[in-house]
Amino acid sequence: MIGWKDLQRTYLNLTAPDGASVNWSWRKCRKAFLKKVGKRCSCCTSKKKIEVHHILPRHIRPDLAVDMTNLIALCKRCHLDIGHLGSYSNYNATIMDVAMYVQKHSILKLNKKVA
Repeated sequence: MIGWKDLQRTYLNLTAPDGASVNWSWRKCRKAFLKKVGKRCSCCTSKKKIEVHHILPRHIRPDLAVDMTNLIALCKRCHLDIGHLGSYSNYNATIMDVAMYVQKHSILKLNKKVA
């Protein structure tokens, strides 16, 4: 009997929101990256809804799609607001600098307490 994972890998053409193929090497890389860095947002340090963001987008640098040095862990909120500047059609070329600044100065943590 064919399992769901085998079905996904073999028969279904899974695609990411940008149309890129979601393949086994990406899933393996993503899992290894989250294990290495921990499931915590690099900006706000949240542990909820962690996503892996490409620093340089796949459509610009497809050769870095599974390179762990091109990845950053972000929560769902920071992924959209900081990683994509509010729209998934944009990308933030300075995401690493912004993430370090936000975390260092606890900007998002302070905002969460005030709100």
